Amino acid sequence: MHPTLCVLVFDDETFVRKQLRKLLSAASDIRLVGEMTELSQFLTHCLVLQPQVVLLGSGLKPFIFDLAAATHQVAPQAKMIALLNEHEPLRAEALLATNLAGCLFRQEINDHLLPTIYAVTQGAVAFSRAVMARMVAAQLTNPPTEPKEPVTPPGLTQREQDVLRLLALGLSNKAIARELCLTEGTIEQHLKRIYRKLNVNTRVEAATWFLRFQG
Repeated sequence: MHPTLCVLVFDDETFVRKQLRKLLSAASDIRLVGEMTELSQFLTHCLVLQPQVVLLGSGLKPFIFDLAAATHQVAPQAKMIALLNEHEPLRAEALLATNLAGCLFRQEINDHLLPTIYAVTQGAVAFSRAVMARMVAAQLTNPPTEPKEPVTPPGLTQREQDVLRLLALGLSNKAIARELCLTEGTIEQHLKRIYRKLNVNTRVEAATWFLRFQG
């Protein structure tokens, strides 16, 4: 029997809160401890309840990334998951600079919310593939004003760099294999070596490394 995970929701849209409530109630090991729409009320509840997971809606003010920082101050152990609107501009650099443990588009909630909650509570960083692909696209479309010098990946072969680049675009192992005319098994072996060389454990961490140093 898994311990119960306490989840607090902060979102100003009634429809989204209803959707989250339905999904969370279906999990026997998750307890929804509150649904907040006001900042002062939300931060007070974070301080008092100390939830393990906080779900942050993207339509809230202050901007969600400032909100993540404020949440971390009152509930430093809480794993924060941002629920972004797919149609709004995505600030890749801001996402990487936050304390977010996970990030989904609202359109992905039904399929990916519960797996993301479980992943972040086990210590993983869980950004969806769609979010990672948008982050890469945002970096390419709006490069920094002062271009940074790309960092040479530590010991990666050219093929491993190709795999890392496609991974950061959100491609699955099968899609990467098809793109590079390799087998999925070969891609899995490449990823194991990439993770080891970059000192990371997940696809998101590898993609984040790419965004920070190669994007």
